[in-house]
Amino acid sequence: MNLTCKQCGGEMRKRTISGGGGCFWFLIGITLFFAGIGLCLSGGGAIIGIPLALAGLFCGAKRRKVWRCKGCGCIVERA
Repeated sequence: MNLTCKQCGGEMRKRTISGGGGCFWFLIGITLFFAGIGLCLSGGGAIIGIPLALAGLFCGAKRRKVWRCKGCGCIVERA
């Protein structure tokens, strides 16, 4: 399936890019991770701390599937 870019008429290619929300989600992920580790180290918080730390690891690692133009670099979300 070949798509053409609406801006320049170039060829669109399937790509996967990282960073769905930029720095905001990365900072939320770091905060959740360290809060979960802190709860695990503090006695009785392992039941909440472990899932919180795991959620923090996946929070900043969002990937997006897009079409990217080979000519101009225009990015369009894939369905």
